[in-house]
Amino acid sequence: MTDTPNVLFLMTDEHSYRGLGHLNDDDDGRGEPVTTPTLDEMAASSAVFDQAYCQMPLCTPSRLSMLTGREVPGAGAWDNWSTLLPDRRTMPEAFSEAGYATSLVGKMHFGGNRQFCGFEDRPYGDLTGEVGHQPDPIRPIEENRGLGRPPFRTRTADAGVTEIPESQLQERTVLTESLSWVREQAHANSDQPWFLCASFSRPHFPLTVPKRFLDRYWPEGVTEPKVGREGDTMNH
Repeated sequence: MTDTPNVLFLMTDEHSYRGLGHLNDDDDGRGEPVTTPTLDEMAASSAVFDQAYCQMPLCTPSRLSMLTGREVPGAGAWDNWSTLLPDRRTMPEAFSEAGYATSLVGKMHFGGNRQFCGFEDRPYGDLTGEVGHQPDPIRPIEENRGLGRPPFRTRTADAGVTEIPESQLQERTVLTESLSWVREQAHANSDQPWFLCASFSRPHFPLTVPKRFLDRYWPEGVTEPKVGREGDTMNH
């Protein structure tokens, strides 16, 4: 086996830093009362950064900046229809040049024809450039296009228990395909290090989960919003 470390890059979508259980122990009260044992175990055995900055609060520009190591103007990223320009070198390309096998599993949401984003393999994801969030609840297609309910309203009005079998959720597929790729890579060339980005769609809407997770927090375990309806800070 090689001494060069493998790199597993876990990415979640619209995941607030407050949604980490180990932050409940902080004196400044940054965390929410959530249970995340696996992430907490990782934090306990890792270097944890308590200062992080998002280059832009939109999906595609943020990912483009992250993947290219550039600020928004240099990355050519301005909206969710931005493309990965042909002259922009990406992080996985740097890993490939260093002798790593690279793979992306899951969402990336870039326009244009560079859908592999510099990765050598991409067994599962939004390969057409169109972001593919699973409609949930399941409705006729015209309603999922926003004709039956305003598209932004469904993000909160339809929050609750998922109608999709857990085995068919996007997150389960990302997990399964990521594990499969790692095992296949170890079988094919156990001496070659790898860089794998497993990109999960949730907690991005639809805000739905298997019932056992919802029952853990609803209705008693949800904290009041920090910002009120009129934009004023809530008094606690």
